[in-house]
Amino acid sequence: PMEAPAMSWSRAAFFWSMVIAAFFTKGPPALLFILAAPAWEAFRLRSTRPWRSIRPLPGLAAFFGTVGAWLWSQRLLAGEEFVETQVARGTFGRLLNVEHLEGPFYYLKGLAGEVFMPWTLLLIPALFVLWRHRKAADRDQTALRPIIGWIVIPLLVLHLALGKRQHYLLPLVPALALVTGWYCDRFFLAVQARP
Repeated sequence: PMEAPAMSWSRAAFFWSMVIAAFFTKGPPALLFILAAPAWEAFRLRSTRPWRSIRPLPGLAAFFGTVGAWLWSQRLLAGEEFVETQVARGTFGRLLNVEHLEGPFYYLKGLAGEVFMPWTLLLIPALFVLWRHRKAADRDQTALRPIIGWIVIPLLVLHLALGKRQHYLLPLVPALALVTGWYCDRFFLAVQARP
């Protein structure tokens, strides 16, 4: 299996600063989308190497330190009730509250029919080809594996959340587009190779 080399300290610092920025922009679900690929690779390879490659200990320390400092400063400036309301109702309440339920218990209808249409028509055969050749060791297939994790882990977690909104799926669109693009490239190369 392909082992991921550790990020340089400067790349790791940039990566974790972007994780922190994503958290402050979109909240806790941002972590789910960003950390899904290394988590998937660690699970798939049965190795902690992909997770260790992003230097998680200093990164998570910086993340929790920054978030903790922000929550503490907000508690001082706006009061404890504001922080409790933001965290309990504004963040977790949206995902765990049935009042925000906007659709069925699953997300596939919204993802395939509303968020990614018309490209769903190419995504379905792409997923079929990926599944059929899942044991292949070619470079393209290996490169797509973290992207599959980017799709699968957040989709599973979002299926379990009670609050379902279509815009929660938008961070999956780039990953879906990469898989669809890979399939289109593979399909058109196969067509060109025919005599």
